[in-house]
Amino acid sequence: AQTASKYPVSFTNGVYSSISSTGLSQPDVLINDSCANITGLSPGFFVNGITYSNAIMHNNGYVELYNGTYAMSIAYYEPSVLLYYSNPVFAPFYMNLGISSAATSSAYCQTIGAEHIFEWKNFSRLNNGDDILNFQVRLNTTTGEVKFVYDTCMHGSGTVGPSVGWKSSGNSWSSDVNCL
Repeated sequence: AQTASKYPVSFTNGVYSSISSTGLSQPDVLINDSCANITGLSPGFFVNGITYSNAIMHNNGYVELYNGTYAMSIAYYEPSVLLYYSNPVFAPFYMNLGISSAATSSAYCQTIGAEHIFEWKNFSRLNNGDDILNFQVRLNTTTGEVKFVYDTCMHGSGTVGPSVGWKSSGNSWSSDVNCL
């Protein structure tokens, strides 16, 4: 078991494959500062010595894994607050997000083979509705690989960008967060 900062990070070009036509819709993710509770991930995803079978897919561009019961957070916090979550957090586009005024927003999850996929489709930075942001978290239960996958994104007039990274557990920024 090792913390997020010990895992290698690499960048590759690949193909974005939307699950919007086959995935399970997550309408709660479309509500500002809300999230969907996704239980029964099978097989579970192994991180830092623990296999997780449940996930919270948050409106603000991140997935948090957990076991047991969970009191969902429904607010946007600065990235440093995510440190205090004791569970793994995967953030491909962490910031205060909302639905896009330029396209119909949606959110999905699906397991295909050994991969759990979480997708945000046509999201926008809050108060910047002219963005069109499409991205996914892909967790491979066979290899342990975590992928952040992005489709074509059209950035609108806003100037604030997201935090991108992940943490495995605990609350030490210097030893447990891997930001890009």
